[in-house]
Amino acid sequence: MKCGFAKVDITPKVGCHLAGHPQVRPAEAIADPLYIRALSFEEGEGVVFLVFDVMSIVTETAALIRRTVAEALGWELRQVHVAATHTHYAPYTCCGENEETDEFARSLIAMGVNKLAGLDLAQQ
Repeated sequence: MKCGFAKVDITPKVGCHLAGHPQVRPAEAIADPLYIRALSFEEGEGVVFLVFDVMSIVTETAALIRRTVAEALGWELRQVHVAATHTHYAPYTCCGENEETDEFARSLIAMGVNKLAGLDLAQQ
């Protein structure tokens, strides 16, 4: 069996609006970095798990991430899984909410795919 692990820092800038709060709450500092983590297993057929340090990932964004990563790896959709850690110390990632949110969601996809495309996740 081959397996691999990768992570990429997705920490946004200070001042971004944090998710999960009824009032607008901009980040005042960075206490801990936020990451996308990827864990891949391959024995015959591969599987990759992508875990995002965000409050949530809406269905449409998760589907886009899965499609994009599957295409980059040459895998099927069923081999790519996406999850969120549900932190309230990350920006909103719901597409269509506002320009900052949309840009952060797009950057999550781009960073995740670029990181994965540059790595052979299936190391022994």
